[in-house]
Amino acid sequence: PQNDAVKTPEVGGPTELVLEAKPVILFRGQSTWDDGFDTLMESFQKLANEAKRLKLGTPGRPQAAFTATDDFGFKFEAMLALDSDPTPPPAGIGKEFSIGKSPVGKALKFTHAGAYDDIDTTYEAITAYLDEKGLKARNIFVEEYMNDPKTSEDSALEMNIYVLVE
Repeated sequence: PQNDAVKTPEVGGPTELVLEAKPVILFRGQSTWDDGFDTLMESFQKLANEAKRLKLGTPGRPQAAFTATDDFGFKFEAMLALDSDPTPPPAGIGKEFSIGKSPVGKALKFTHAGAYDDIDTTYEAITAYLDEKGLKARNIFVEEYMNDPKTSEDSALEMNIYVLVE
């Protein structure tokens, strides 16, 4: 029988680590919360297409760093890690893309397994953990998508969430 009960996402972590700066191809954007998942997935596809067009090696998984949030939406930097630092930036790189570095610093890594639609539950658990431990986040959260979910309701999504802390 089919189980239609709402699945609670699994939250794992945290693991303490230090994020090292890696060369990335970047796409900056913004979205409403309602369109967030689709906007991020489209951004990752644009990055993959541009990296392929420029013949840049992208060994890692797509990431999104959230740079500003409010009640209506968010600003982000979608990133794909590069296997080498292209200095100077490749000729002909699209005007909406840039070469940069990934966020760096002391971080806590949490995991989210479940639908993107349920990510609020994971962020509430992260916030509760930070409050309980008296830790202060640096207002940079990085989501790393470990697989390719088809929709925001795809419960097979696996994600790492890096919280940069002071």
